[in-house]
Amino acid sequence: MLCFSVIGQNSEELVLSSRFLHPINSKDTLNTINLVKKLGVKKVDWLYSDSESGLKELSKYARFSLAMNPQVPDSGQFTIKGRVQDINGNKLKAPWMSKWKMNNPYWGCVNSPVFQEVFKKRAQVLISLGAYGLVVDDARMNDQAVEWGGCFCEYCMDGFTNFLSTSGVNLPYLNFNYKAYLKDMNKVDSVYLLAELKMQFKKFQHESVVKFISNWRDEIKSQWPDIKLFTNNYLGRWTEIYSLFDGGIAEIRNKDLTDSFFLQKRSTCDSLKKEQTFTLASDNFLDYINFFNLCKKYHFNAVAPWDVFVGKGKESNSRYFIEDDLLEVIFSNFKNDCTWQIDSTENLIVKATLSARKNRRNTNKLIVYFSSINNEIKHFEIIK
Repeated sequence: MLCFSVIGQNSEELVLSSRFLHPINSKDTLNTINLVKKLGVKKVDWLYSDSESGLKELSKYARFSLAMNPQVPDSGQFTIKGRVQDINGNKLKAPWMSKWKMNNPYWGCVNSPVFQEVFKKRAQVLISLGAYGLVVDDARMNDQAVEWGGCFCEYCMDGFTNFLSTSGVNLPYLNFNYKAYLKDMNKVDSVYLLAELKMQFKKFQHESVVKFISNWRDEIKSQWPDIKLFTNNYLGRWTEIYSLFDGGIAEIRNKDLTDSFFLQKRSTCDSLKKEQTFTLASDNFLDYINFFNLCKKYHFNAVAPWDVFVGKGKESNSRYFIEDDLLEVIFSNFKNDCTWQIDSTENLIVKATLSARKNRRNTNKLIVYFSSINNEIKHFEIIK
């Protein structure tokens, strides 16, 4: 993914967001560092890598932020200790990861001392590799895991009992344990109490994440005051958890490509003093034209179609890569404050033109021809 990152009004820079440091194996024809050099990219965001040699080479050309998530391993490459558990003690995977083949599929529990320590150490390792920032993926953690049956580990059960002692809920007996209560349905003698407990459990897990992220952030910032902390805040939402970060990277939908949506998000970000990047999960070139224009108009970072997620799971066809030569011209023109225009549609072929405002020097005009049926790019021309 490529981001046109806004430093100030009318001051965008191209930022590469390569999800992994390509090539990832001998069959991978992509090369992140070569693309960085070709495009003159100065910043790379949301990169999953701990390759000391690869990142050292990358640092010669660009700053980079490195990504981490609740699946930080605790035992080599595996997720064994301190994990989110269901009511039967089974470790849980996020539903969308259920079919992914990986060594570390299980989310860590924010109330587990084991996970608290490995998460902190992972951040320290990534920063030591030269990252200017960290991107925390799936930052809702336990708050989100409640939606798919977590977490019922011993730390959560003890913590929830203590939480209930100050909540005003009248518990049915001493030494209350929420998991034991739910598993012994004979003790569930009140649907009202059950509903209240479920609501309080959701609140407890939410507050647990707020406490965990706050403590983690403060400790990291105390050692590295200038480090930037980002998260993926879906649709540009700034909830209590997301607001603990300096900035967000948010996926938006085609129906969000409106002036009213972007204007409202601009107002929110300005009031909260948050940096926001938007990404559009699409391989539809026409959508990207609208997307780019709106992001530039309202001064948002924009993720362009290189290594952008457009499908489901981890299949090879779930990511979209636009041609490097085309991307190079898009980059050079965006730096010169350009906009896209749809010039004509003839015989089901759409002609789109990218050009700079008048009196801009050293700019190229880009004309892209693509199908109005499937949005496949047929060819493009660069006019110097």
